[in-house]
Amino acid sequence: MIRWLEQLVEPSLEHRFSSATAARSALQRLSEVSIPATLREPPYGSRLRVQETAQGVVVQVPPIGFNISLLFLIPFAVAWNGFLVVWYTLALSAGNWFMAIFATGHLAVGLGLIGTIFYILFGSQVLAITPTEVRFHQHILGLRWQRSKVLPVAAIEQVEVQPKGFYRNRDGEREQVTAKMIIRAGTQTIELEEAQSHLTPQDLEWLGYGIGRYLACRVIKTP
Repeated sequence: MIRWLEQLVEPSLEHRFSSATAARSALQRLSEVSIPATLREPPYGSRLRVQETAQGVVVQVPPIGFNISLLFLIPFAVAWNGFLVVWYTLALSAGNWFMAIFATGHLAVGLGLIGTIFYILFGSQVLAITPTEVRFHQHILGLRWQRSKVLPVAAIEQVEVQPKGFYRNRDGEREQVTAKMIIRAGTQTIELEEAQSHLTPQDLEWLGYGIGRYLACRVIKTP
């Protein structure tokens, strides 16, 4: 895409596209480029799934599934929401609206716990990459969990790969950072994090360099 834009605005007429038709044909060929080798096969044992489509490439992080954290989270959510059921039953039967409104914050926490459990069991993250945009969204059983993030490819400046490790902050204190992969376009970013996605640092590094190669943009390591 970058090379196509550079040829489109090339100062020398000899190196520009000869016509609008030639430029359009080159862009169509660019959109039909297959997935580069760096994005075809994730690291062995990776949770990432890569699929080539007519529009581009789709990278999916499948559901985390049942894990040991749910052994604590499910009983806690049952106890929390069970208490709320009793609370609201008493409040509504007594016509005490102040009592009902008072527990609104606790109700939000209870619903959040239920949503978190469903997301762990059935939630997926999807990164769809086309020649014109990069789109990221999360869904549970096909239903959008959060609003999609969309970055135009033309605005993407770089892909950042942050390895996991210990670093010195500005105050000289030692702190641990988790592995991340960041696609940056001005002040807007799309991020995949080790803890949130349950991906390994190797997965995120592979994905960052693969996306950089696919979009023909630079990849840097931070911090």
